[in-house]
Amino acid sequence: MGEQFEVVIRNCFVEKMYLQLLKPLSMKITFPALLSTLFVLILLVSCRSEENESLKKEIFEAYLHGMNNRDFKQVKQSLADSILITEMGYEVVNNIDAFRRHFLLDSIFQPDYTLVEFSENDSATLATVAKFDKRIQFLHDSALVYQVSLAFKEEQLIRMSTIKYINMNGRKWMSRRDSLAGWIDHNHPELSGFMHDLTPKGAQHFLQAMSLFKSESGNELSSE
Repeated sequence: MGEQFEVVIRNCFVEKMYLQLLKPLSMKITFPALLSTLFVLILLVSCRSEENESLKKEIFEAYLHGMNNRDFKQVKQSLADSILITEMGYEVVNNIDAFRRHFLLDSIFQPDYTLVEFSENDSATLATVAKFDKRIQFLHDSALVYQVSLAFKEEQLIRMSTIKYINMNGRKWMSRRDSLAGWIDHNHPELSGFMHDLTPKGAQHFLQAMSLFKSESGNELSSE
């Protein structure tokens, strides 16, 4: 991917223009020539900035694609060993081993990630992501949409921080979660505690609990 980025930059039309301006070193520098050079430099910086944003977007899209395919090898190529993931200020993952555990749990719910928007400015690289899976379908009906701040180093993600939820009905989520947990505690106590078991086994119990609730409870889920 680094070689691809270098080729794009070398072939950038603006950079070629700049090199042409510098070629005749013996030419007399005039004010108009200086202005032209400055203008081309500004365009060159803009061109490189756009290509840098494009590369970051490709890295993040490759990460999401790997998550959707439940392909840890593909995902790992986009992540630094020191990957840090936070959600609304809380640390979720702090290295690649912790991420693997997170990945295994997440994969059981068969997630579908969609990149809605990607942007970069002087202070941050931001992505808006929509996520839908079996757990979200049960607790929320529609996809969760959130904004994440990204940091990169040497063509890998080193930090992903969820900073804002754009579509998240917390009241519905908590009401359905509590209804499910209470019904399981009363009818299938062997599965009690599945909400707090952040392991693949706990995720499997979560799927089982949702299936049992839908087939046996006869209760309507909250629509609020």
